[in-house]
Amino acid sequence: MKSSIEDFGTGWYGLSFGLDENDIDQLIEFLNILKSDRSYHFHMYSTTSDTDSGGIADIQFSRKIASETSNMDIGA
Repeated sequence: MKSSIEDFGTGWYGLSFGLDENDIDQLIEFLNILKSDRSYHFHMYSTTSDTDSGGIADIQFSRKIASETSNMDIGA
């Protein structure tokens, strides 16, 4: 997997992830577990040893609590 950050210069950032077929299969598997198990969570995390350049260290996926307000959407 390859990740990148885009700085829009407005205080907002974009994240991009380039996935290979194995990454896609694993993400689908983990999302299916998350769908059936509300207590489950998983992470995407950096594998780089270059700590001086900055980047994305960790992203956690978990189920949203029903009473929480959504602030993102999914689209293609």
